[in-house]
Amino acid sequence: LELEISPEYSRHKRREQLYELYVSLKSPYTELCRKSFVEWCYNIVDVDELYFNRETVDMALSYLDEYLYKNGAGIFDNNQNNGAQSVQGKRLKMSIVSSACLFLAIKVHESNHQFDIPALVRFSSGRFTSQDIVEMERDILTVLDFRLSPPTIMSFVRLYLAIVEGPWNTIDGEVPLSKEAINHVAGLAKFLSELSMFDIFFADKDVSKTALACVLTAFEGTSRDDFPQAYRQRLVDFVFNEGKLNCVDEVVYKCRIKLRSMFQARHPGSTSMSRVVL
Repeated sequence: LELEISPEYSRHKRREQLYELYVSLKSPYTELCRKSFVEWCYNIVDVDELYFNRETVDMALSYLDEYLYKNGAGIFDNNQNNGAQSVQGKRLKMSIVSSACLFLAIKVHESNHQFDIPALVRFSSGRFTSQDIVEMERDILTVLDFRLSPPTIMSFVRLYLAIVEGPWNTIDGEVPLSKEAINHVAGLAKFLSELSMFDIFFADKDVSKTALACVLTAFEGTSRDDFPQAYRQRLVDFVFNEGKLNCVDEVVYKCRIKLRSMFQARHPGSTSMSRVVL
């Protein structure tokens, strides 16, 4: 939990600055562009032959947000040699930046090294060259100061669930949590964490708080018979006492509201998370 407190691991970015900066630059980095990038990333990591982890998308998005926040004005410079960059030029630049972020995340965090830059260029339908990616990769590494292992939402979700998981954590008077109950909460939290990737609302939120909101919202879709209140309270007490995280914190609350609305938009016919098969 203390990792999130250190400056190099935290996402202390202000969504308003990140969003307004690129709007003022007439940049394509809008909510729609972010959604398209995330969908494109998942299309790549879900290719059966590659065996990539979907958590790699979280890494890539973290790189992208951090890079754009620190260097957006530099790459979308409206005062270049021939005047303002064209919209097409900015979209191409954005495509190169986002693709390089994904490739970096794959190269650092995946063990399958069959996916190389030429493969990335093919996935982009040839919109850029291998040299474009190499040069942008070098620039991203410099701007990020080689900090390429930020905590992911799911890394915190796993930490939170480990607090209550296992026979050694059995509470007097309560039956031990079943593996099925833990997996159900983890599955819902994972689904919610991936939903959060699509919305710029979460760009400035600490990963620890977004993850906590995912777990607490996942609890709503889990029967109290399967996951008793005593275990839920143990998690609440532990993160407050050890991590100084308050489950009724305003940020956590707003994240839960946003996650709920995104879930309902994805499953408009469902009145309960517990009825949705992931």
